[in-house]
Amino acid sequence: MSIIWNNMGRMALVNGIGGVFIWVGKLFITAATVLICYEILLHAMPYKETVSSPFLPCILILFISYAIAVNFMSVYGMAMDAILMCFLYDEELAKGRGNQKPKHCPDTLV
Repeated sequence: MSIIWNNMGRMALVNGIGGVFIWVGKLFITAATVLICYEILLHAMPYKETVSSPFLPCILILFISYAIAVNFMSVYGMAMDAILMCFLYDEELAKGRGNQKPKHCPDTLV
């Protein structure tokens, strides 16, 4: 817990930027899935003749794809947090050993 409190600015920055990426990801996954479904319903042969209106299936697909997007992006958010915590922990270990550079971190991140 002390690592989080000592690096509050970094945590806020990563969670802020990560939140934007997560929101855009949810929006993109949902919109792309509904658009693909709409195109399939309009142009694919078995659906083109049997479906009278593509809007009700697309609304159903909207809810399903949003639920999938939320689950997928929550895993992505947890991975971002885990990578940040590993980086901060490596940095703390390097300070404790007297080194200025973390052991498992590339030079571009230091």
